[in-house]
Amino acid sequence: MSLTGKNILTIDCEDFLELPAFKDLKHNADLNKMIDNQVSAILKELHDANDTKATFFIVGEIAKRNPDLVKRIKEKGHQLGSHSLKHKKAYKLTKSEFESDLKESLQQISKASGEVVECYRAPMWSYKPKMKWFWDVLSKNKIKYDSSIFPISSMMYGNPKALRIIHRINGIVEIPPSTFRILGINIPFSGGIYFRILPYGIIKYFIRRLRKKCNQPIIMYFHPWELDPKLVKIRKISPLYKFVLYHNTKNSMKKFRKLINDFDFTSIEEYSEISV
Repeated sequence: MSLTGKNILTIDCEDFLELPAFKDLKHNADLNKMIDNQVSAILKELHDANDTKATFFIVGEIAKRNPDLVKRIKEKGHQLGSHSLKHKKAYKLTKSEFESDLKESLQQISKASGEVVECYRAPMWSYKPKMKWFWDVLSKNKIKYDSSIFPISSMMYGNPKALRIIHRINGIVEIPPSTFRILGINIPFSGGIYFRILPYGIIKYFIRRLRKKCNQPIIMYFHPWELDPKLVKIRKISPLYKFVLYHNTKNSMKKFRKLINDFDFTSIEEYSEISV
């Protein structure tokens, strides 16, 4: 089967209430139930959309405590990747700490699934160019694909000078989330708050123009919590965090459903015609 017209869909499986915005929050929420319900809803949507496949980047701690969820993702035919062990920013770790975190995450995901993990995405796009050892550590641990570099400029992350297309760095295939360039500025639209803010018509336009111009797959990313219309509401956080984390989560699953029905998506693994 030709995958020329396919795009790449990625899901970052992380615990909503373990994000930095809630670091001082004490809660009794059932994190297992929360992530299980959120991922189950996504799996159903993907199945209903012509059995669409995706790459699920999973936090190792989730795989450790909920191996059945990881098994279900694999059994549905999706690819598994590492999203670190504890969702700590990569640039805050030493080389040794990062490698230990990566190894443990790979072990937990492999133990739960019986699958060799070959993909990695740093939490919160937390790769920085000064981390020269990053690629050696990934290669040493048999990582073939990375998706840790967001080619934008923002307060929290990003590298606007990074390449916007799939490319190789030290032999590893780097798969950046898609951006649309306007007047020399990379405009994010392919996931997160950006997908939730922008009208779906604009996102659709960006995808079609990029496909026509670049002949590259569009790389989209989502978090299970932001596709949850009944996402738990925590009000004692800053206005900025409240906006970034909650804006339009009520309607985001509807937009996601339109996206995966309007365009063809698959996992990184199944995108067999990557040319770098």
